[in-house]
Amino acid sequence: MEPVGEVTFEGVPTTWLSTDSELTDMAFCLGQIDGWIPTPLRSFNYFEHLGVDLRSRYPNSDPYTWKEGEADYDGKEYVYEVEPDLLMFFPQRRLVYNKAWDEGDLEEISENVAPIFGTNVYRNNSSLNYDQPSIYEAFEKLARVFKEEARYEAFVEVHDQMIRTVNSKLPPEEERPTIAYLSDASDPNRGNIYPVGFDGELGQSKHFRDLEAVNAFEISEQTDYEGLLQADPDVIIIQGALEYTGNLVSDENGEAVFDLDQFRKNYVLPMEDNSVGQKVTAVQENRIEPGGVSRQGPLTNLYNTEILAQQVYPKQFGEFDPENPFDSAEEHQLFDRERVRDIINGDL
Repeated sequence: MEPVGEVTFEGVPTTWLSTDSELTDMAFCLGQIDGWIPTPLRSFNYFEHLGVDLRSRYPNSDPYTWKEGEADYDGKEYVYEVEPDLLMFFPQRRLVYNKAWDEGDLEEISENVAPIFGTNVYRNNSSLNYDQPSIYEAFEKLARVFKEEARYEAFVEVHDQMIRTVNSKLPPEEERPTIAYLSDASDPNRGNIYPVGFDGELGQSKHFRDLEAVNAFEISEQTDYEGLLQADPDVIIIQGALEYTGNLVSDENGEAVFDLDQFRKNYVLPMEDNSVGQKVTAVQENRIEPGGVSRQGPLTNLYNTEILAQQVYPKQFGEFDPENPFDSAEEHQLFDRERVRDIINGDL
C-alpha cells in the first residue's frame, strides 16, 4: 500500500501505536483494543458512546487531561520507549507537515522497532503521486494485517445496509438544501470564513457524498460574510465541532460531553450579531450545526452519516439533537449499535 509499499510481519501484531485517528478507528473496529498503546484520540467520545471502554486504558483513566499530550507521540524516542509491534500513521504527515522525521528516521524505526502501516485516507492531496485509498480500501488492508477479514466483511455489511437505507430516503435533488461546510479554522467573530469542499473522493467528505449533499460554494477559498451571504447556504456545518480533542468537548463526571453553549458562543451568536451574517438563510433559520470528527474511520463514518442526515434532511431522517449528538430515536438510527458492538467484540 502506498506510500509505505509492501509490508511483511513475523506474526500478527499484538501491540500497536497509532497517531492517526482514522487508522485507530479501523483497528478498534477490527477488535484490536487490547493491544492499543493509548494516544490522544479525536473520536474517543464516539467509541465511549457505543459502550467501548477506552477510558480505563489511559493513565489515571483520564483521557481528557491526557489529550493535551504528556509525551511526544511523534518523536522517535517515544516509539523506542513503548516498542510496538506495529506503527500506524501517514508518513508524509511526519516528513512534510510537521517535519518531525526524515526518510532516515522512517527506515531506522522500520528496521529497529516495527513495520509502518499508513496512508492518506483523509482528503485528496494532488502532491501525492499515487492513488489514495478510500476508508474501506485501507480498512480491508489493515484487516489482512490483523487477520480479521471476517470482522471487516461484517462491518462492510453494516455500512452497505446504511447506504441502502440512506438511498431509500433521500429527497429529490431539487428539494435538497444547500450546505456550507466551514472549517473549524473559521472565526465568525473576525469575519473569517473558510469553506471546505466535499466533492473529493476520500474520507473527510464521504458522508457528504453518500448523502448527495449540495455545496453552496462553487469553490473552496477563504471568504467573509459578504461571500457567505452570496452563497446563502440553507445549512451551515462546522467541521470537527464534535471532536473529542477539540475545544468544544469536555469531561463531566467521567463522561465526554459536547458543550452546546460554547458552540453557540463561538459560531452561532457572532453570525447572528453581524449585520451581514444575520441575513444568511442558515442563520435566520437557526441551522448552524456541529460537524462530526473530520478524520473518519468506519465507526465515526457511521455516526457522522446519521448525524449529517438529520441535520440536513430532518423530515426524512428525524431531527438532530445537539445536546445528545450520538443519541437518535431507534426509528431514526441508520445503523444497529448492538451489531457494531458485537463485531468489535468478535461476536460475528
